[in-house]
Amino acid sequence: MNDSSGLVQQAIDAARADDADTLRRLIDWPLVGARDVGRGLGRIPASMRVEVVSSGLHELEIAATHPEVVAEYLVELAPWLLAARGVAVETGERRAAALAALQFEPVPPGLPEELAARIERLRARAAQVSEVYVVHGDLGGLTVMYAPDTRRLVPLLPSPA
Repeated sequence: MNDSSGLVQQAIDAARADDADTLRRLIDWPLVGARDVGRGLGRIPASMRVEVVSSGLHELEIAATHPEVVAEYLVELAPWLLAARGVAVETGERRAAALAALQFEPVPPGLPEELAARIERLRARAAQVSEVYVVHGDLGGLTVMYAPDTRRLVPLLPSPA
């Protein structure tokens, strides 16, 4: 087992031990949220864009140290990890879909340079992700990516049907 797949197992073990603090520290929260931030930039009304983007980026940046920010996500993630029966490297369509989920829309005009730069840093970090795993279990497959720059995980909860 390499280091990154071992990290996926650590997340499973943390969920099974009901250790939310460890699980929270294993996750790259800015990249987890990047999926929503990156796809929603153009849909935010221009009059609210600076405030919404600034607030969203701030929440992503403090998530690892503020449990209340990510508590709901961890509650949704835990059952997938608790039901795990195995971890495998993903190389097919699920890998391509996971990597595509981290892609960003172009930064819309009107954002201050500092905010645009923060989004571009997230975009560059997302582009570095290449390792994708699937956690197989009773609930199906959970896609989990590995962020090489932070050595943390980026789980992608399935979208509600």
